[in-house]
Amino acid sequence: MPATAQKVIVATNIAETSLTIPGIRYVIDSGAARISRYNPRTRTTSLPVMAISRSSADQRKGRCGRVQNGVCIRLYSEEDYLSRPLFSAPEILRSNLAEVILRMLRLRLGHPAAFPFIDAPNPKNIRDGFDILRELGAITVDRKKDRDETRDGEPVVRLTERGRRMARLPMDPRISRILLEAEKEGCLEEATIIASGLCIQDPRERPVDEEGRADAAHRLFVDPSSDFLTLLRIWQKYFRAFEILKSAGKMRRYCRESYLSWRRMREWKDIYDQIRSILQEEERAETTKPDKEASKPEDLYAALHRSILSGYLSGIACKKDKNFYSATRGRDVMLYPGSGLFNNGGNWIIAAEMVETSRLFARTAANIESAWIEQTAGDLCTSTYSEPHWEKRREEVVAYEQVSLFGLVIVPRRKVSYAGIDPEESSRIFIRSALVDGEMKTPLPFFLANRQLVEEVLQMENKIRRRDLLHDESVLEDFYAARLSGISNVRTLKTRIREKGGDFFLRMTRDEILARLPDEEEMALYPDEVTVNGRRYHCVYRFDPGKADDGVTLKIPDVLLSDIPPGSADWMIPGMLRDRVLALLRGLPKEYRKKLQPLGTTADYLVRDLGEPSGHLISALAGLIRTKLDVDIPASAWSGGDVPEFLKVRFAVMDGNNQEKASGRDLVLLQETLSAEQDSIAFERARRLWEKAGLTRWDFGDLPESIDLSDKGSFKGCAWPALMPAEGCVHLLLYRTREEATQVHREGVAALYSLHFSRELRDLKKALILPKPLRDWAEYFGGVRNVEKLILEKVKKDLFAVDVRTEQDFLSHGRQVREKILISGQNAIRIVEPLLKAYCDTASDLRQLQTSTRGSSRMQNFLIQLRKEMNTLLPEDFLWRWSEERLKHIPRYLKALKIRADRALLNWDKDRRREEEIRPFLERLAELSMNLPAYVSDEKKQALADFSQMIEEYRVSLFAQELKTAFPVSARRLEDKLCEIDRMF
Repeated sequence: MPATAQKVIVATNIAETSLTIPGIRYVIDSGAARISRYNPRTRTTSLPVMAISRSSADQRKGRCGRVQNGVCIRLYSEEDYLSRPLFSAPEILRSNLAEVILRMLRLRLGHPAAFPFIDAPNPKNIRDGFDILRELGAITVDRKKDRDETRDGEPVVRLTERGRRMARLPMDPRISRILLEAEKEGCLEEATIIASGLCIQDPRERPVDEEGRADAAHRLFVDPSSDFLTLLRIWQKYFRAFEILKSAGKMRRYCRESYLSWRRMREWKDIYDQIRSILQEEERAETTKPDKEASKPEDLYAALHRSILSGYLSGIACKKDKNFYSATRGRDVMLYPGSGLFNNGGNWIIAAEMVETSRLFARTAANIESAWIEQTAGDLCTSTYSEPHWEKRREEVVAYEQVSLFGLVIVPRRKVSYAGIDPEESSRIFIRSALVDGEMKTPLPFFLANRQLVEEVLQMENKIRRRDLLHDESVLEDFYAARLSGISNVRTLKTRIREKGGDFFLRMTRDEILARLPDEEEMALYPDEVTVNGRRYHCVYRFDPGKADDGVTLKIPDVLLSDIPPGSADWMIPGMLRDRVLALLRGLPKEYRKKLQPLGTTADYLVRDLGEPSGHLISALAGLIRTKLDVDIPASAWSGGDVPEFLKVRFAVMDGNNQEKASGRDLVLLQETLSAEQDSIAFERARRLWEKAGLTRWDFGDLPESIDLSDKGSFKGCAWPALMPAEGCVHLLLYRTREEATQVHREGVAALYSLHFSRELRDLKKALILPKPLRDWAEYFGGVRNVEKLILEKVKKDLFAVDVRTEQDFLSHGRQVREKILISGQNAIRIVEPLLKAYCDTASDLRQLQTSTRGSSRMQNFLIQLRKEMNTLLPEDFLWRWSEERLKHIPRYLKALKIRADRALLNWDKDRRREEEIRPFLERLAELSMNLPAYVSDEKKQALADFSQMIEEYRVSLFAQELKTAFPVSARRLEDKLCEIDRMF
């Protein structure tokens, strides 16, 4: 029929050969076409624009010459035309060969590489086809050569049972694999619909100028998590509509309104029916038409997409960024903009095809779970293992597994048992970590016994600070390795022990772990326990230089910390004494070190002669060096800071739960820091039980020196009971320290005796008739009553201030002193009388001088200084502050002071010169008294008292030589005394 209008036809390279349109007179040939090309390396199908062959160009030219002569206009040169190949490349050279190979294997046509194709495919394409079939589980590849089944050295390939079933289905192997898996997953009907949909061109249409309406219509079908389910929804909605409309014309209208291709939907239905028919012929399963969507099982999504995944394993991809994914074989892909997942894709997707146009796109995709991949891929996954180690909680050797599929990591890091991966290495790790290093969750009896044995030897090494007793760990590993071959977890170890009838074969002996025998005498120098004030404390040794607990640690309950005397730590560990002495000698100034060379020999000599532990070690050393070596070293020259930390005892203060609450190597600092933090619950409970107030006689039973404190059966320390004086009575109280209790108790006992002997003391007070001169002199000390009070207190202190703790001792001592009360009072008067007379005489003379020199400020200040010295010599409490021996000398000191005043008035300069001689010693006495530590030896206290009296005697020798001194004294003797004090601690 002749045309009535001019036509302009745009044709693809497919349509140009399949359509015959009359009346074409002109053909415009671009010389290019989009030609499908499969890349076996990347498993992608690309549609690049390529130059057509000469035969294709001639075919295009023939479109315009069917009924009359026409014109063909080629948009390229004749030279270009002539340079092109005569024919296009056969499709077998640019296609996926998996289906071809599967058919050849089923028909036993031999290896494709040896088949006489007209155009033989590239070996890469053949290998790719085999790889796809292996990926689908259709074949097995035996790479061992077999002359009967190989050709030209190619590996033997056999169809699996699954492969034979797939080969009987005349469709793409990927589609057949999906259907087989769907049968297993129980979703064959849905999979058949989707599989047939994948065999046609997308049924959705998007006409030019109607894109918006088409997109709106298509949104009704879109499933945001799966393009495969989108296909299923298109099918379901289409057939629902068909059941309602039941007319081809109405269905065409429905398709136009829904922007679906009527022709492609019919094609889809035809393919679906064909697949159903094939499945029925293969006696797979009877399929029915789709049911309502609401009746689908809840796990349909997982089952269906696991089935799809089985056919498209190489189509998985992991999200990198929005819409961009890392795919298998190192490919980077982008979600196709027309996908329902676009802008909403999950972390993992599966794509039915990877198509390269302007870039590589993942088309027809769905969200999947990464766990499905490994489950479906099975042996195709590649695992690598790292960081094998012993897992104490699981009691087995584990490693971190990384699972990859086709170069894409699907499990980045997973803990797995390592025994089945490398049994030998697992056994070595198990022995080294669990049995040698002791990392066992539930230690077995043999291990505990061996560990105890090793700990004993390690403790010996810690004591002597040498690692030469215990065999190297490799020896211990060899011991277990010889008996536990192939064992890498506790479960199989227990089985082996049961099979052997016991763990005797795993128990070590001391000889098997010792490199040499220890010196028993040397070991005895490092005790496991030390005794201090009758209590035993545990010692822990550690040889780990640089660590806080290196050396020896003494564990002390916090409630007993105050019971440890300062200086006792110096002697606790005999084995450390020699090294400690040597360190102290090395820390001396050079002038002293030179006199003690060689220091090692000197240290040995001193340690041998030190004798029994007593006081501070440095004090004992200084005395021994002075006595034995005639080297006088002052205390200030000893630098304890030069002693290495590990040679100092570390004190670990433990709370009631046996947890370390504080530690340090300075005992005094620890005691000061924690004294205010003592647990007071048990102490307060003991106070309520023991303390009594308002006691006037001994009717409260016997008093122990100390009592143990406890709380819920747990020892909390000690408390010390003592009597404390009060107004008209005494109180029985508990104290936290022994020293405080001892001091207060004597005063309390004296107060209780005062109540006991109240009548005798009243009689004494009546009998204390002071002579007339003494009454006058008493005015300088607050009057007669005050002096009488001093005398009474002196009597009480001398007779009653004793440490008695039982009623029997209290009464016994009372009987002994009852007759001495009056005598003691009279004796006190005899002591007081010369003292008060001397004081009054000196005070009177100084007052006269003060009057006569009223115009001289120099003399006035000097006399004020002397008055202060008078009060220092005779304070208000002089009767019980000074001993009777010292009180005998005070009148002479007061008289010397008066003589000095008279002579200073006559020769001021001479007095100043002599004052300069004595001032350094006064300043040193003040300095020593001010800096006296809380914990100081009684020896040093007495030495300071002696030094103070020596200064007074020195005053006499300087300012009143005619009065004579009680003992020889000089500046040199004072300096010697200072050196002696400096050596004390």
